[in-house]
Amino acid sequence: MRFQVIEEKFGNQLLIKLMDSESKEYVSILPETGGMLNSMELVYNNKLVPVLDDYKTEEELLETLESSFKGSNLFPFPNRIKDGKYDFNGKIYQLKMNFPQENNAIHGLVFTKKFKVTDKSESDTEATLSIAYSPKENAQGYPFSYTQEVKFSLSQEKGLIVTTSFKNTDSIKIPTGLGWHPYFMLTSKVDDIYIQFPSKNSYEVDSQMIPTGKSESYTKYNKLKQIEDDKFDTCFDVDQLNEIASIILKDPSIDGGLEIWQETGNKKFNFLQVYTPPHRNNIAIEPMTCMPDAFNNKQGLIILEPNEKLEVSWGVKKI
Repeated sequence: MRFQVIEEKFGNQLLIKLMDSESKEYVSILPETGGMLNSMELVYNNKLVPVLDDYKTEEELLETLESSFKGSNLFPFPNRIKDGKYDFNGKIYQLKMNFPQENNAIHGLVFTKKFKVTDKSESDTEATLSIAYSPKENAQGYPFSYTQEVKFSLSQEKGLIVTTSFKNTDSIKIPTGLGWHPYFMLTSKVDDIYIQFPSKNSYEVDSQMIPTGKSESYTKYNKLKQIEDDKFDTCFDVDQLNEIASIILKDPSIDGGLEIWQETGNKKFNFLQVYTPPHRNNIAIEPMTCMPDAFNNKQGLIILEPNEKLEVSWGVKKI
């Protein structure tokens, strides 16, 4: 088979690669750390180039995961919940404060959880991996039952597709949101990369990185433009006209780049968080179904009815 599913060890964890055996292009997933998308290498100018900033060792992962969240699966909320507190159906809930430097809860509840492999397939056109997680006990501040499933597929034609589904297995309505946190890099520093994304508005945040309720029109990168010294830690809503929002990254040094796309529309990835770390070696392009603090401001918040299931996809293609 041209497309293969390869199991390896990552310290004491399982690492699974989806690989094109002809080109040697691959993605790797860490099912036992929240179903994390850890690495991806693609061929440019006959050379394999890492396009995701990954964890090189399990030790690095354990030491830095909760400060970097590279490649993490963010459910049942992406980004921040102010003071870790929210009101749902007239009841106040207090989440674990896992980002004390800002006094916030951040990036959901599953990024450290062990997902089980439920299916995998190999063929001459595609390799796939399916994983799933259901909490055995209620989390602090989120006493609801749910299941989450993620399917990763790699093919020559479509590149990487990540499809996430989540289902309310509780007897009552539950609040949900979803995001992913990949950091992309090519061969050049962020300053030299060109970016394009179909934003409509940007959202102001306070010193706690919580939206203030103020927004302004933002179309600066609706056409391809060099990032230069622009800094981002910003949420945007994206144009939903085409049902797919495409973010383009181009690196002149390799005469190529990436298309990162996300489904938009009803209960889909209608928000985008862009973040440039201080070292400027990579850039986070984060598809999100809701704004930061959505459990409080309700912007993009998805309320799942009992037994309701949703599915939403995003992906990465070489250009």
